[in-house]
Amino acid sequence: MLASKKLREYIKMILGKSVVSRLKKSIFGPTEFLSSADYWIKRYESGGNSGSGSYGILAQYKAEVINQFFMRNKLSTVIEFGCGDGNNLSLFQFKYYLGLDVSNLVVRKNRKRFQDHPGWVFMTVESLDDWSFKGDLCLSLDVIFHLVEDKTFESYMKSLFQSSCHYVIIYSSNEDFDHPDKHVRHRKFSKWIEVHAPEFSLREMIQNPYKSDLTADNPEKSFADFYIYERNLNS
Repeated sequence: MLASKKLREYIKMILGKSVVSRLKKSIFGPTEFLSSADYWIKRYESGGNSGSGSYGILAQYKAEVINQFFMRNKLSTVIEFGCGDGNNLSLFQFKYYLGLDVSNLVVRKNRKRFQDHPGWVFMTVESLDDWSFKGDLCLSLDVIFHLVEDKTFESYMKSLFQSSCHYVIIYSSNEDFDHPDKHVRHRKFSKWIEVHAPEFSLREMIQNPYKSDLTADNPEKSFADFYIYERNLNS
């Protein structure tokens, strides 16, 4: 009887570890970290999503701010650098949109999901020969603090600002801070803009009403704020 009980407990323990492992892989992506791009490619391939910031109340909040800005300024074309799984995108009201991502999988899924939006195009970053595309507005939502390599960050920021005719909206933390998670690195990105994109000025900073600190883990809160940059008239 005692042996049978121990056997059941052992099987339960093994099964529990397996289930937990699969759930963690599905929600959080791969445990081995090789690079920023590799992390997100494998995360989507393992059934993971773009994270809590693209769902629920945070997704609604981002959509309200961006849709209002888009309509108020009578914009036409939008380029998003890091479109992710498209959940947040489903709340946006853009006419012409180019969504870029490192994951072939999410690009294919977004093409199918939004096939009834004739003005929406999805491409992988690698499929672009150059950065000749221009948009009235360029978006970076919950991306910058996931660019852990300096080279990746530099390349991303250059493309983000070079591709904008008028505005750049960044939704991110803006502090230098080493996060315990390997796929997160907080940066004071505004310093980079001052040095490398002086043709843009900060038009508005919108504080997040659902703000958390840099280490908090609450799906209904975020450490990101909105930073709206505008190209100077003489540039």
